[in-house]
Amino acid sequence: MKKLLIVLMTMSALVALVGCSSVPSKPVQYRVMTMKWGQNQQAAPDPRCQSFRFSPADVVNFFEHAQGVSPKLFRKVAQNSSCNYHGLLMVDGDIQQWMVTAAGVGYLSRGIKGTENRHFICSDSCAKVFGNRLHHYQLP
Repeated sequence: MKKLLIVLMTMSALVALVGCSSVPSKPVQYRVMTMKWGQNQQAAPDPRCQSFRFSPADVVNFFEHAQGVSPKLFRKVAQNSSCNYHGLLMVDGDIQQWMVTAAGVGYLSRGIKGTENRHFICSDSCAKVFGNRLHHYQLP
């Protein structure tokens, strides 16, 4: 009986170790469903808006390379911009609202009212993709 218990415990430990091994995760799949230009006429003009041009491929690149951050860090470092591109984005089969601004920040929102926001900031890896085309941040 003791031998059976030891064998079972050993097998459980091995299963746990295999389950904890690092398995490469599948990359997130993005597909732009809709894309529109937007500008807040009541906000202060942002000179970055004159050269801010984004394609659907740029949207995908932004969300693949921008860093997801907490709302607290986002509020602390993100700049505002009066212009953006926005629309609907398929994220691993889930349709979400998206926005990317000339200030190098973006959002993904779920739900009818868009209340489940995820915040993104263009930092180092994003800057390598967009260079001077998009504002980027040095994050702590």
